[in-house]
Amino acid sequence: MRIELFRPRSGCNDAHIEGWNSGAIAAVATDSFRGTQLVALAGPTATSKTVVSGHCAAIPSGGGLVLACIDEPDARDVYLRTETGESKRADVELGGGATELRAVALEGGVLLAWTVETADGFTLRAALIRADGQALTPVVDLGTQPAVPRFDLAGDGSSAWVVFVTERQVDATRYSHDVVLVQLRVTGT
Repeated sequence: MRIELFRPRSGCNDAHIEGWNSGAIAAVATDSFRGTQLVALAGPTATSKTVVSGHCAAIPSGGGLVLACIDEPDARDVYLRTETGESKRADVELGGGATELRAVALEGGVLLAWTVETADGFTLRAALIRADGQALTPVVDLGTQPAVPRFDLAGDGSSAWVVFVTERQVDATRYSHDVVLVQLRVTGT
């Protein structure tokens, strides 16, 4: 076992990791939505690959890497970017300022999941798009609201799983928390 310490160039807002090319790639969001630093974790040491504009989720795609990115200032649009800088807007309405974004490649396309802040907390949503950004499904509201915008997404084949934590007030000083796991299946694409 090897444990490594890696410090991004500036403050870290969020991080997630994906298996990629017999190793892993970490996407570290720096300073809100301004940029995402990609860190290659294959080989003997962690190496920073590039900084991509926006808050991005890494999507391994064949031998390459595609990034689904939310841009500032209003966090209303998703862009698909490559490491070489090519960028195209995805045909998805986020429904307000998105706070978190995760993405996973499935047989039917790329599944995007995100949270949007509401007056009562956060709403979790998802949609399936093609690799060129065209929407394959309408936006689906996943119902139960997460307590915080953080959540995780994993998938393979035609299924994906979203996990998050809910919170409800029991009395004036106590809260109850539940872990919710939602399975999503891609059908009819």
